[in-house]
Amino acid sequence: MKTFARILIAAASCFALHAHAACELPLPNAVKVLADGATASAEGIAALRAEINAYRDVVTTYVDCVDQELAAAGEEASAEYKSILVNRRNAAAAELDIVAVAFNRQLRAFKAAHPEEQAASQPSSSTQSSAGSQAPPQ
Repeated sequence: MKTFARILIAAASCFALHAHAACELPLPNAVKVLADGATASAEGIAALRAEINAYRDVVTTYVDCVDQELAAAGEEASAEYKSILVNRRNAAAAELDIVAVAFNRQLRAFKAAHPEEQAASQPSSSTQSSAGSQAPPQ
């Protein structure tokens, strides 16, 4: 889990460096997925899911804002400016993907370690990024 925490910190640092100027929205704090799914409680996993879903919503809102700014930039904007916006958008989407993959890994570990919880819990869908990456303009 220490490696995972380092990955999240690195991703958050990259996101913070690249994303602050595109939109006047608050940037999300990095989600600290430190729980080990194999030893976590059902309540701990549920709380983590809620935190990650809230994080996903904030990142998605940010990505939508950058997309709107990119569209509003129009043809008059320089290729460099458009590239900056696309890079900011992609950094946010990449961080969200990293968090979603890590959460899903811990969720699978939890389910494997707690098969009795499966019968008691609602069917859950995996957290997935809705903010896919986009190529920079040429």
